[in-house]
Amino acid sequence: SGDSEQEYFSDGITEDIITALSHLRWLNVIARNSSFTYKGQSPDIRQVADELNCRYVLEGSIRKAGNRVRINAQLLEGLSGNHIWAEKYDRELEDIFDLQDEITDSVLGAIEPNLISAEIERAKSKPPDNLDAYDLFLQSLPGIYSFDPDQNKMALDLLHKAVKVAPDYAKALAYTAWGYQIRASRGWEGYTENDREKASQFALRALGTKTEDPQVLLLCGFVLTMTSEDPEIGISSCERVIRTSPNMSHWNGFLAFSFSYGNGDLQKAKECVEKTIRVSPRDPLLFGFYNCLGQIYYQIGELDKALEYCKSSLLMNPSWDTSHIMVIAILVELGDIGEAEKIASKLLTLDNKTSVSRVDQSYNFPNQNLKLKMIEGLRRAGIPEN
Repeated sequence: SGDSEQEYFSDGITEDIITALSHLRWLNVIARNSSFTYKGQSPDIRQVADELNCRYVLEGSIRKAGNRVRINAQLLEGLSGNHIWAEKYDRELEDIFDLQDEITDSVLGAIEPNLISAEIERAKSKPPDNLDAYDLFLQSLPGIYSFDPDQNKMALDLLHKAVKVAPDYAKALAYTAWGYQIRASRGWEGYTENDREKASQFALRALGTKTEDPQVLLLCGFVLTMTSEDPEIGISSCERVIRTSPNMSHWNGFLAFSFSYGNGDLQKAKECVEKTIRVSPRDPLLFGFYNCLGQIYYQIGELDKALEYCKSSLLMNPSWDTSHIMVIAILVELGDIGEAEKIASKLLTLDNKTSVSRVDQSYNFPNQNLKLKMIEGLRRAGIPEN
């Protein structure tokens, strides 16, 4: 957009188009987070295509002025950098959702002229009719993705305003549920008296809208699984996403976490997270997906591979406590208590409030076998009980 105050708007429109394209079963779409690493730059399209291993690149700009929005979009062939399609749109802001559909239709038509109309319809996003709620939702996204307690709180403030304006806005309800789940699982100060319960309530409320939006189904499934409030419904929602929208790139990583932490379907979890790592190689959340893959190898007894992936996760994000906890558990299993104690010391340096009881309380997922091993690892590595 060229304007930091409009950045959230352009980010939201971009994410909606990525999600719409991802609905197509035959189309592998690079995830939001990998794509966003190029935001604000003017890289060589051939370099982008090579780095992301993609055939086509969609680029554009968005500028909002008053009640009007102008969007420039172009589709390029990655290998040559040649233009395939380009269009300029100048519309009233009230038409923004029709405009998103129009851009999505044009891109799909340019990639595959023979697409049947039913597939084009499946690709269209369906945001709420209320523009105020949509605007509040877009503003909340950076805070949710930050994994920072203060930013998370501000995001929840915005999301609560959004669902007050539009009570049946499924995506805002789902992200509210996720915001609460993040707070509960990280052991942060509560936004409410029971953030875990609130997460479940908002997830069920989102599913109650009868939406078929795969992102909503996945987030709600993830939340209901990770909170252990209703893991059967959670896993069922995740299974629906795999059947209807298997190419949701970045979100496959969340499916992997749901299966690993939930019902222990490690083969399905492994397939999902490996696809995420392959399709979204520049994802800022890659550290989490590496940790998930290491966790899977740990559970199937391949401890060397487990340690390799979890240590890689730790190098990518040295401040993420879950990676420390997994590395400790693996080292204890390998009998290397001395090295486990060193990692435990680093964990306590990061957060001196870390304790066995705190982790036990915040890690409330259904896979008790995994949780017990993580807790036992912390104890044997010298993490205090309280």
